[in-house]
Amino acid sequence: MAITSITAWLNTSNLNFTRGRLLYEQYGDNRLVLAVIKSGSGFYHFSKLHAAMLKLNEKKYLEPKQIVYTPPVQEESAHAELWGSTHR
Repeated sequence: MAITSITAWLNTSNLNFTRGRLLYEQYGDNRLVLAVIKSGSGFYHFSKLHAAMLKLNEKKYLEPKQIVYTPPVQEESAHAELWGSTHR
């Protein structure tokens, strides 16, 4: 049974790399593919992502991974620690 969001991504006329990468991160399990698609977004990376998504779409039982939210680092406080009180 194909996952609707993966099928929809594959069938769209304007494939979005970021959306595809996020879907693969949620449903894919190939560490090599994950490493490749996280290392860039050029033609090579896109072709690897597309091929991996086609394979995922053929699988019968896909379980999504849990999505873990990591809050962004507050850069203001990080810079304050670096500069300390000498630049006030």
